[in-house]
Amino acid sequence: MDRLRENNKNLHELFAAPIGLEKVAKLDGEELFGSQSLNMSFLKSMSKTAKAKPLLKTMTRLIMQKKLIPCWMNKNIFKLVKFKIFAPAYKKSGLAFYYPLTKKIYVLVDNNINTFGFSSNEWLSTLTIHEMCHLAVGKNPTGFINVFRSILSEFYQNYFVEALKLKEKPNVSKFVSFIYNTYDVKGEFRFSTFRKYYDFLEEYRPLSVMKDNQFTLTTKLIVNAAMVSNYSFQTFQSNLRNYVPALSPIRVAYREMIGNKINSIDSLVYQELFVPSEVIAILSEVSSSYSSKIYSGLSKLL
Repeated sequence: MDRLRENNKNLHELFAAPIGLEKVAKLDGEELFGSQSLNMSFLKSMSKTAKAKPLLKTMTRLIMQKKLIPCWMNKNIFKLVKFKIFAPAYKKSGLAFYYPLTKKIYVLVDNNINTFGFSSNEWLSTLTIHEMCHLAVGKNPTGFINVFRSILSEFYQNYFVEALKLKEKPNVSKFVSFIYNTYDVKGEFRFSTFRKYYDFLEEYRPLSVMKDNQFTLTTKLIVNAAMVSNYSFQTFQSNLRNYVPALSPIRVAYREMIGNKINSIDSLVYQELFVPSEVIAILSEVSSSYSSKIYSGLSKLL
């Protein structure tokens, strides 16, 4: 009986991997497969896009270091039903995400359709560069904040001027350092950290033209939005209307920096409330005066 079990195990292992592919990751109990051929196809597709071309050497290096891993999409690993149904055709071809536990980027491509084409190449390059911004935090947290502090300060100054109706741009250096180190780098989402978050916002009260009760309500909404979106995203989604005073100033802050190009970002913006690297990632998605600094920074950090 033991020999039979061992033979069955060997047969399972022999035929478990799709022919020509190798297991490149196991996430949430699901195995993901890739190949050297897929790696080369991915890099070739990136070389055809204006957006990814400046970072092609960096992408190649990350693939060689197994920090950027193209793999075939496993529909069991994530609940992608809505994404697959409602996304435009070219967006159905792939998905990229940074996984903090492994400090790696996984680019999932669909082997059931023609993955690499003009539109899908542009989509994949945008996704990949976005996630490279988050990878840079995991790989070089001190370097990231040093390189991008000025951009982050500009964003959060714009945000608070709008959200809290401030008379002038505040000093946000300590606030940026706090949310970056607490949430972006360490991933500490304890209740006590949000209490400290609230205390930082209180420092801006003297600069606000809001009535005291309105200022208190708004700051509580900002902190609550950051907290609930982490503890229960479903609850956060079902109460989005309540969080408008906290969320709509995010787009205003971007508009101050890149004008109407923010309209090309059709996703829900909320992570900026606690993940500063999301600001850099979003700005990387649009061609703007910030692109060269972001690309240069990623090349150095990665």
